[in-house]
Amino acid sequence: MERLPPYARAALDALRRTDATSGGITAERARAVLREADVGGTDADAGHAIEVLQRHGHVYEVDGRIHITEPEAIDDR
Repeated sequence: MERLPPYARAALDALRRTDATSGGITAERARAVLREADVGGTDADAGHAIEVLQRHGHVYEVDGRIHITEPEAIDDR
């Protein structure tokens, strides 16, 4: 499996500190979390990080809410 870039790993760590692990968070809130954590400098940067996480199977979106894929056993550092 292709490794996550460092910014995507940081984005995943930031999202894990939110409700994305249980009921998910809105995509808008997810981008805000990444900007606040200095992971996504702009809305586009944060959106790109989320897209990378989706392509790698770490997060998924349902009805506009971002959820973290569990188990955390996915390890492609």
